[in-house]
Amino acid sequence: MRVVVAYDGGEAGERAISAIANWVRTTQAEVHMLTVMDPSETNETSMPPGVHGFQPAGTWAGQPIDVHEPLPKLAETRSQAIEGARSLAEARLHDVASRNFAGVSVAVHAELSDHAADVIVAEAKRLNADLIAIGTHGRGGLRHALMGSVAEKVIRSSLVPVLVVGPAVVAAAAIA
Repeated sequence: MRVVVAYDGGEAGERAISAIANWVRTTQAEVHMLTVMDPSETNETSMPPGVHGFQPAGTWAGQPIDVHEPLPKLAETRSQAIEGARSLAEARLHDVASRNFAGVSVAVHAELSDHAADVIVAEAKRLNADLIAIGTHGRGGLRHALMGSVAEKVIRSSLVPVLVVGPAVVAAAAIA
């Protein structure tokens, strides 16, 4: 049995993991934890003006002349920022996996896309998964209309069963 666990780093993802953890440990299912990062939240960084200091061209009566601060320099490029974010996300996934899926084979995947549902479904297909587990915030009304639902999009496009864990679910106690 191969399971893709979509993890958003928040309460919804934690609930999905808690709901499926005992079953995964009992069946020794192969787990693939997946997080999808929004590219708009990953940017290169620059050094602020003045960090590098400045050298005046000279002084006249104790006052600097021809003073200008250097242009900010990139501390990290966009590709470096993306790789750093991916590494950090994968480290978080490893930590979450070790706390919840002890003794189970877990692979972690961090992808960058502004279409999380498409990535989740594609990853399940690529891995030939038997199940996708995902948490939902349970938004309704206007909040749902404005923000949409990744879980709903996964349900609509997945070719495998999807376990959706809502905000009212309380996970069973862990197996000793």
